[in-house]
Amino acid sequence: MTRRVLGGLALGALLVVGCGGDKPVGPVAGELTLTLATPNLTDGALLLRVVGTIESVTPVGNYRVESAPLPGGMTRIIVTGTITSGPLVRIRVPDVGVAAQYLALVEQAAHRQTFALLSTTEYQVTVAP
Repeated sequence: MTRRVLGGLALGALLVVGCGGDKPVGPVAGELTLTLATPNLTDGALLLRVVGTIESVTPVGNYRVESAPLPGGMTRIIVTGTITSGPLVRIRVPDVGVAAQYLALVEQAAHRQTFALLSTTEYQVTVAP
């Protein structure tokens, strides 16, 4: 084979390798779901704090949700309704590829009928795509 043919084959192989795959380059915006594990059957309101940049918050199911940004890339989210274990809200984030860097915790919980504050020590919130 001539140098020209070998050079053409090498260039073709580089182009195929360089163009292979459909993986996006850079951040990919999308949604993450906050899922609650609660020790109670009487939750009526939760105050969550989420660490990480959030673009928007939407409820899952019949929950009512309000949110407010905090300094330092955090957001507070209030969820009200008949709250049970399971998905609570979806958050839109600028990069779902860093979902593991998001942290959510229950700061306060209130009883559905008496509005009494509940201990938050056994609550867990997971963040996942």
